[in-house]
Amino acid sequence: MRARLIAAVGVTLLLLAATTVEAQHGGPLCQTGCLGGVQVTPDGGSESHAPNSGPWVVEFLVLNTSSTKKTFTFSCSPTGGISCVSVLPTSKALNPDQSTVVELSYNIGATGGLAGLLATASGASDDGYYTVTVTLPPGPPVITLKNFNGDKAGNSPRRFGLDTMERT
Repeated sequence: MRARLIAAVGVTLLLLAATTVEAQHGGPLCQTGCLGGVQVTPDGGSESHAPNSGPWVVEFLVLNTSSTKKTFTFSCSPTGGISCVSVLPTSKALNPDQSTVVELSYNIGATGGLAGLLATASGASDDGYYTVTVTLPPGPPVITLKNFNGDKAGNSPRRFGLDTMERT
């Protein structure tokens, strides 16, 4: 399990928090624990998009770290407001120390989440993920009225060069 330091108090207390896709799911993606033999990266890339948008594409690098040729199956594992569209390719045979790029396409809803990829083969498994956040679009423009003559007198329509219309 990958972990990062999130707090240190004094010299004796260290608090570690899991940062894997497994922790975000509340349990391991690999039902019996990830086995090794493959490495999927990134483990914590980041993306930011407008809410309710997509599809967006991220790339994962999958490396066969085992000593034998293996055929890996790739699957999407989303959390939060992320929904998967596709994974390409869905599987690939890799020789030892051979790698491939896997594209994961996803949509983002009103909230962010994780776009995770799980690579599995006989005796090998690992995951990688991107943290996807929502970026809100800019608000409406702000209009500020100023007197065109620069004084601080009242702001009547005539001061702004506007004439009022009379009703007849």
